Amino acid sequence: MDSDLERKRLASNHYIAKDAAGGKLVLAPVNFTQPVKVLDSTTADGTWLLDLATDLLTAPDGAAHVFVGTDINPVPFPAQPPSNFAFHVQDINKE
Repeated sequence: MDSDLERKRLASNHYIAKDAAGGKLVLAPVNFTQPVKVLDSTTADGTWLLDLATDLLTAPDGAAHVFVGTDINPVPFPAQPPSNFAFHVQDINKE
């Protein structure tokens, strides 16, 4: 499949799901007033992480949140992610 088409499909799915959740990206009761480390397994191109980072920016004390994305395929990872982002190739079926 064409990687640009796949990225568009993934982004479209993200925004459909976000709209269905009333614009919320996190439904769990998480305290984002303190710096947190967020993991997105099966991150694909990192759309959800990047969107969440835009919503959160920094904790009230000025500390940066840390965002980690993992997937089995590195191809869609952002080429130049923000400094508080890390992307890793990981397969949960392997050690």
